Amino acid sequence: MKLSIEYLPNNRSDDEGLNILRQISDSLQSAETEFVCRISDAAFVIAATYDNYTRLRPVLKEMNWVRTESYNPLLSATEGIHMFCGLTSWTELDCWICNTGRAEWFKQAMENELQSDCYRAVVPLPVRFKHRFQVDCYDCYALDDYTATHGIQNATGYDEFIYRFKEGKPLAGPWEPVRLVEQALRREQNLAGKLTDAVLTVIPASNFWDNQRRFGKFCSLLCEAAGMENGFDAIEITRSRASMRGILYKSKIENLRIHYNRFRERHVFLFDDVCNTGTGFNQLADALVRYGDVSSVTGIFLGRNT
Repeated sequence: MKLSIEYLPNNRSDDEGLNILRQISDSLQSAETEFVCRISDAAFVIAATYDNYTRLRPVLKEMNWVRTESYNPLLSATEGIHMFCGLTSWTELDCWICNTGRAEWFKQAMENELQSDCYRAVVPLPVRFKHRFQVDCYDCYALDDYTATHGIQNATGYDEFIYRFKEGKPLAGPWEPVRLVEQALRREQNLAGKLTDAVLTVIPASNFWDNQRRFGKFCSLLCEAAGMENGFDAIEITRSRASMRGILYKSKIENLRIHYNRFRERHVFLFDDVCNTGTGFNQLADALVRYGDVSSVTGIFLGRNT
């Protein structure tokens, strides 16, 4: 089967992208197979004939594409078409991949679904940092705004995404938050060049189990995707403590054991889901600089409470 690939102007079509497209092609050998895939920057959406949907799923899973399934019942009933979408690991690939004589019909159906809100992406998530700011003397980055109170009437889709992350229940699985942060890091010129010499660690949660559930898998996958060293276990919780959100003048790190030798002369990316006052981040960053002899400390957050 030969795919028709339509690259849009001024975007990359390198070996990595072509290899992924070959994997898709090789997984769908039947000449009767019909599907159209739209890859736009960091996102994809696929419409495929229903009988071949199960063939596509393991391919996407192997490539660690975040995915969520949804379809218009009317389209599904009349044409047997299944649609799904998610986030890719690429930063600039932009193309259509078609293997049907009805490409224009497929394209229009996909556009109609996206515009009508019948079909939603993982969530309308950012893949670039919206906020660049400083806490004391440290550079910090946050993907988007955050509203602090769970369940309020004006909570956004992104607020809900962060609530799920805090609970360890990403909507589309563990790769969902990983892809967002990976994409943003690769797009930020000041950070992209540091990735291979960086150690990723976290501002720990108030107890061991919340910390493990929230950050353990996330750190492992993000370091795998971005080429950083995983420093999740380099900061240990020695005992649980009560939440200290909003408290400015007490130590938020006195229950931590920090293995400073893991950070010596390295760039440290210090991650947390939300930056509120920045007190916990500032205390931990100061300790790493004072005792760890680090090259730099940078704060990375999913959201900033503004």
